[in-house]
Amino acid sequence: MKRAMSGRAIQCSHSLMEDEKWGIQVKRTVEIFMPLPCTGVGVGYTCTSIAKGLGKNGLDVTLVTPKYTLAPPETYKVVETIPRPLQLIPFKLVKGFSNFRLERAFLARFKRNPARVGTIAYLWPGASINLVKALRAEGAIIVREMINSHLMTAKQILDNEYKRCKLLQPNEISAMAVQQEREFLSLSDFVFCSNRESEKSVVESGVPDAKVLSTSFGWDPERFASESKELSPVKGVTLLFVGLICIRKGAHLILEYWARSNIPGRLVMVGAIEPELAKKYAHLLSREDVILLKYTKNISGIYKSADIFVFPTLEEGGPQVTCEAAGCRLPVITTPMGAARVIQHGVDGFIIDPFDATRWMEAIKALSSNLSLRQTMADKAGELARQFTWDKIGDARARQLREIAN
Repeated sequence: MKRAMSGRAIQCSHSLMEDEKWGIQVKRTVEIFMPLPCTGVGVGYTCTSIAKGLGKNGLDVTLVTPKYTLAPPETYKVVETIPRPLQLIPFKLVKGFSNFRLERAFLARFKRNPARVGTIAYLWPGASINLVKALRAEGAIIVREMINSHLMTAKQILDNEYKRCKLLQPNEISAMAVQQEREFLSLSDFVFCSNRESEKSVVESGVPDAKVLSTSFGWDPERFASESKELSPVKGVTLLFVGLICIRKGAHLILEYWARSNIPGRLVMVGAIEPELAKKYAHLLSREDVILLKYTKNISGIYKSADIFVFPTLEEGGPQVTCEAAGCRLPVITTPMGAARVIQHGVDGFIIDPFDATRWMEAIKALSSNLSLRQTMADKAGELARQFTWDKIGDARARQLREIAN
């Protein structure tokens, strides 16, 4: 039983630098709690990208997760907590069992070794309040990752917009969930916030500034190294939207702004479509100049086929698509939530209130009609994006974690 609880360890090779304190070499230990499978996409991809960077920068990192389907990592260790036979079952069917098992295994790693007092417990959303309390009792330094803005802010934004659109909200945020997040963050020692608006929402919820660790998510240049284009050229410009085509991401807004702009070209939208949005905005989604792609293996080729990236998102954490678009040298039109610290208004794109239709259409028309402006912003986007690669994000986060562990 003890062996099963601790999970299956995936071996890795380490090349670790070591801090020196009082003349003694000390490795800073980071235990990562990731409640979703790590399969190379979504939140799991973000987490493993950060884990890789932390491990490359001298931290002793272990990622504890239900399921890990990637190649054995070189800079961190992995512990899987779902037995191999159960990994064949769709995760949503074993999620409850998985969370229970994961929390027991994660906490056991702290209880087994009293010397782990001061170890960083790096928690991704999904951990329970009980786990946080137990980790505090074991002397862990608790760091929480905010993949989105605070639920208090998200609830207000989404409740208002679904009401305005007269749509049923599919995953309504409860008042209890908001209160639980407040309690979770109050028990945490530090909070990673990956964009300015997320940071602002956390502070407004009552978290002291001193607990906030300003950071960002990133992108991997190797994934976008090819210059091949996936889409055939068209007359006019290609605007690109990547992400869940839903109210939260402002998909309904860009559909409206594109239609009203009345310029030659196409709007390409990559992602699954929210059912209620698909019904209400069918007249815009069915336009000949709107191209819908549910899934593509060559997302790099889609970015490279575009001229402008548009992302009128209403609520975010640190949108990786913004970093990826800038990395692919696309000028970006987005919102304060979607800027991801990489977009500077008037430099590599435009940051506009999502509901300011006039300014959105002006920005679309300006970049569509002015090739020189588009090229200048594209060059600057590519230059600024180099500061947000996963390697650089890993460097910065490792420094932050070492500092709070001292």
